[in-house]
Amino acid sequence: MNIKSFLLASSVFFSASFAQANSSIVTFNYDVSQPFSGSSGVGNIQSIFTTVSPGIVTLDIISNLTGNEFVLGDGFYFNLNPIINPNSVSAVVSDSAVLNTGINAFKADGVGGHFDLNFTYPGNAHEFNGVSHETYTLTAPTLTAQDFAFSDEAGYY
Repeated sequence: MNIKSFLLASSVFFSASFAQANSSIVTFNYDVSQPFSGSSGVGNIQSIFTTVSPGIVTLDIISNLTGNEFVLGDGFYFNLNPIINPNSVSAVVSDSAVLNTGINAFKADGVGGHFDLNFTYPGNAHEFNGVSHETYTLTAPTLTAQDFAFSDEAGYY
């Protein structure tokens, strides 16, 4: 993968499938064999939102990338239930991650979708190369995993 072109957003950049195990879990499966930009790959990434209790959700990002595949510092983009102000969401993240929030504030790769949350990794501090797993805790009043099962107005997750 080209370091400058491998970004992770939802269906904008990879063939993403949305699967729900139950009402307390929302899972996105990213297939890097069909990227929006950059070369195709063979690995995969999952984003799993789990309701701990109303107002507390964990986000597990599990990478099974291979070879020289990785996620750039631009990181991960997610939409949120429009009744929740993204600026009310806070996160406990790893030392290398930063959560940016805003209503339709982020366009992955500068072209597709309008996302509410963007996890970045300044200076490519964490590349999610190979097998990686990080867990973040997200909080906001009444927040549940289902609040991440929303697309933007163009249909991007």
